[in-house]
Parts: sequence; C-alpha cells; structure tokens
Amino acid sequence: MQANRREFFQKTLVGGTGLIVGTTLFSNQAIAQPPIGGTSLRQLWIVLRTEDRDGAGTNANIFLEFLQSGKSIRLPDQPGNDLAAATSTSYLFNVTNLSTADFVRGSVLLRNDNTGDGAPWRCESVLIVGIGEDGKYYLLVAMSNVDRWLSASDPEGLALLLDILKPEEIGIRTS
Repeated sequence: MQANRREFFQKTLVGGTGLIVGTTLFSNQAIAQPPIGGTSLRQLWIVLRTEDRDGAGTNANIFLEFLQSGKSIRLPDQPGNDLAAATSTSYLFNVTNLSTADFVRGSVLLRNDNTGDGAPWRCESVLIVGIGEDGKYYLLVAMSNVDRWLSASDPEGLALLLDILKPEEIGIRTS
C-alpha cells in the first residue's frame, strides 16, 4: 500500500505545539511555507532510504541537481557505510547560494554518478528539509515508496526527478 505524503511525514500534532517527521519534533513556530520568491537556505537535511534487497546499496556519489539554475550539490560522505541496503542515511550540511526558490517542480534531480563498485542504487524514499537563514524549517520533498533503481543499466537511468511539495501539502495546523 502506497503511503501518501501526509502519512510519510507522519504528521502528528503534539498537544497543538508541533509536528513529528520521522523521529524529529518540529515546533509549529519553526515550520514555515516558503514565501513567494523563496528564502535563503543555510543547510539541507536530506534523508535517503535504501531498499532492503540484495545489491540495493551503493558506494557511488549522489548529487542533487537543479536544472533551472545549473547548480549541483554532491551529498557529503558519511562515516560508515552510506546508502547500505535496508538503512536510512541522513545528511545535514551547509549550503551557500541556495534558496527555496531553487526547488521548482519538474526541475530538481537526485543523480547517481555511477562510480565505484556496486554503483547501482535502489532508492526507497527521499525526504528533504531546508533550514533557512531565518532558522525555520522548509519541508521541500517527501517521496515515499520510490521503489526504483538509479543505475546505468536500468531503463529509467541514473537520475530521479524529485517531486517538490506543493504549498497546500506543507500546511501546518496550529490547533
């Protein structure tokens, strides 16, 4: 059964004060919809889940690519085994010259560079949260049940087009 975005975010209000995304509690005051024209980001928090199957993990480099602006961000290496089968890998890193406005529907890719041994990767889910210069959290991408290979030998190829959240999918209730 495919979870919808709200189920994926596990939107649980805690006494009307916040929202649980996975295991992280965000206060209602910290979560915001990006303003028209965007807002500058200081960090990205990306959580990638690898499927539980043989050969699903990868040692290849993974990039976030913005087709409209030409920007490309290589996700930083993590201690241990990045993107191993049946695991979630969290990336929290600083960004420069990036805004919520760069996250335009139909123009942001997650790409495997197909390097190293075991380059194909089987993606299960993607979550991207931008942390603004204003200290607020901007929920940008939530894709559950992606269920596909990012591989040179796969017909769909090395890149996954990310489904950017619509403003009405980010709405935070305060009561």
